[in-house]
Amino acid sequence: MESPTIIQKFLLSCSGANRKILDECPTEWNKYTGIGGAVFFTGLLASISGGYALFTIFRSEAYAYIYASIFGIIWGLLIFNLDRFIVSSIRKEGQPQKELLYAFPRLIMALLISVVIAKPIEVKLFESRIEQQILEHKLAKLISDKNAIDEINSLGEIKSTTNKKQAELNYLDSIQTLEPSTKEYADLTQKQRLINNELRLLENTNKPKINQHHLEIRQLKNNINNYSIQRDSLGKELSRKLLPQVKKTIDEHRYLSNLLQLDISKKEKEVKITDQQITDYKTTYYTHLNKRIESKQDELFRSQNALAKADSLAEVQYHESRETKEKSFSNNFITQLEAMGKLSQENETIKWTSTLIMLLFIFVETAPILIKLLTKRGPYDEILDRIELERKIAEHERVFNSNIKMKELAMQTKEIAKLEGEAYANIERYRIEQDILLQKKAIDLLQSKKQDFSELSADNWYNKEVKKLLEIDKEKITDGDAPYFDGLGI
Repeated sequence: MESPTIIQKFLLSCSGANRKILDECPTEWNKYTGIGGAVFFTGLLASISGGYALFTIFRSEAYAYIYASIFGIIWGLLIFNLDRFIVSSIRKEGQPQKELLYAFPRLIMALLISVVIAKPIEVKLFESRIEQQILEHKLAKLISDKNAIDEINSLGEIKSTTNKKQAELNYLDSIQTLEPSTKEYADLTQKQRLINNELRLLENTNKPKINQHHLEIRQLKNNINNYSIQRDSLGKELSRKLLPQVKKTIDEHRYLSNLLQLDISKKEKEVKITDQQITDYKTTYYTHLNKRIESKQDELFRSQNALAKADSLAEVQYHESRETKEKSFSNNFITQLEAMGKLSQENETIKWTSTLIMLLFIFVETAPILIKLLTKRGPYDEILDRIELERKIAEHERVFNSNIKMKELAMQTKEIAKLEGEAYANIERYRIEQDILLQKKAIDLLQSKKQDFSELSADNWYNKEVKKLLEIDKEKITDGDAPYFDGLGI
């Protein structure tokens, strides 16, 4: 008889089936080899998954690899044993509804196991994206905490006040070198421009006239005819005097020239007064501005001190918060699972990939159970039921034999004890003998039923196999091939 290979023997052992019975059923080897392979590889994946999950927890420890390896082996053996038990506990009874009802709790258990196995594998597959998600989440939390700390310490308000005062001081420093920009100064400068314009206009108007008067005076003085000259006897000029009329004319020109010059002088005086007003205003303005700058510098200094204190306190609180976040968002398994969940919510590709991986592990985990449910009842199941029935009958025989011995012992005890009354003893003896007789009949009946059941099971199995072969034979005849079992006479 053909014997299974070493690998087949190993996988058949993994399936949880009885090896002695399978040796009698070679047609069942492939089915139970497949079941055993699914159970074995599920345990292997569970070992890898559990080892990686524990490694992420103790990765900072010196012996993390040793811890992870030991736990992975234990976890894999645990899942292997559970799957082996689940598969081996499902019995084929030829009643699909009843079998499905019995298998339902085992399917639920298989689903839970597949989820536990799949999650660490998913975390490993998306490790780089998960680390990025953890970093982004940690940074977002740190920024949120920093904003909350700043708000608690009024840091934002103090910064705003300090910046405002600094801006005001910079503005005051910038206008210190500029002309005043007030309305009063603008009015004064406007007045100055108007007066200067009037002065220029007046000078342009009066100075030509003044020059004309001076010219006419010079012409009058230079005209010899405008003088009264006294001479001596020799004709030498002794004195010269302007004629009264000419002198009057010259005086008139001088008067008019002086009037014109007086107008200019008055306007120049107004210009000087306006310039002095502007000078005085600028002096007062810059003095007040310097006082404002000094006041703003004091305010800015106090605000900067308050900001430094608040910033120092906030920095201490932020440092504590950062240390807490570093511990909370360390790259451990729980943090990775949380990041994986957020990635699945935000990214459709990762969501569907994760779902497909989960479905794959569910299929692998439930495959042995589904194979057991979907396959037909075979010789292995028939032989297993027969052996169980034989064991039950043997147990009944043992119980019956034990009862017989107990009855015989009771009878002997009663005889030794010399029961009072011969009639009572005979009745009791008769009753015991009847009980023993009934029990022997029951044993004979069970033996007969056992033989009938074995023959009925063998005939049933034989008829099924012959029916299958006849169907195959009919198909071959339909296809035009020669029948396989012509010599059977069936």
